[in-house]
Amino acid sequence: MTAHDAISTTYHLLGATPCHALRWTPPRVHARVLLAPPLFDEQRCAHRALVAMAGALAAAGAQVLRVEPSGTGNSAGALAALSLACWSADLRAAADALAGDAPLTLLACRAGALPAARALADGLAADRLLLLQPATSGAEYLRQARTRRMIQDKLTGDPPETHPREIEGQVLSADLLAELEAARLPETPPLADIRMLQCSFTEKPVKEYADLLARWQLPADRLRALVHEPFWLPHSPGAYTALAAAVVAEVTA
Repeated sequence: MTAHDAISTTYHLLGATPCHALRWTPPRVHARVLLAPPLFDEQRCAHRALVAMAGALAAAGAQVLRVEPSGTGNSAGALAALSLACWSADLRAAADALAGDAPLTLLACRAGALPAARALADGLAADRLLLLQPATSGAEYLRQARTRRMIQDKLTGDPPETHPREIEGQVLSADLLAELEAARLPETPPLADIRMLQCSFTEKPVKEYADLLARWQLPADRLRALVHEPFWLPHSPGAYTALAAAVVAEVTA
C-alpha cells in the first residue's frame, strides 16, 4: 500500500450557508492546511492544481481542508446576498473544523488571499500564511478579470449581453462588488510567519510582490519565484508536480 492509498478523502458541509469542503486526512497528521481557493472562474480553472497540491500535502503528513466559500464552486448561497464578512466567517468555520494541535497553515490562492486576510483580522488563528500568486488588490484583480473578458469577446465575435456587475459569469451584488474594489492586503503583515509563492515565466520577483515584501518588511527569502504556467487560467491540463512540491516545501519548512 502506498502513502496515497492510506489517505482518506471526505466531503463536508460547513457553516450555516452551508459551504462545500473537501478534506484529505493522512494516517499521521503532522500539519494542518486550510486552503482558500481562488474566486469565480479562476477557482474552476485551478481545480486540478489545487487537488494536486492537497494530495501532495496529505502525502507529506498534512491534513488539508479545501473550502469553497459561500456562493462559489459547489457551495450554497447567492452572490447577491454575500459579503467579504460572509467569506471570512466561512474560512473561520473551516479552520474550526481542522481540529488538532498540529501547526495550521492558511494557504490562500489568488483572490482567495483577500477574504483570507479578512478572516485573520476577524480572529482566525493560524501559525503560517502561505500566499500563492495572491491578488494583492481587489481592484487590480477585477481589472484583470474584465480584461480577460474583453479579449475573449474580441476572439469570439460580438460580445453577449452582460450585467454591469458581472465578473467572470457571476453577477455580484453592488455591495460585494464595491467591497472587492476596495479590498487590498493590509498595510501591516497579518502574521509573523508569512511566505509567498510566485508562479510566472520568470524567476525575478514581479514588482507587485516585491512591493508587498517591502511594505511588510519581510526578508527576500520569504518570496519564492517558481517558473510555472498560470494554473488559475484556462489551459490544457498539465503536470503540477513542481508546483505541489514547492507548496509542500513552504508548508513543512
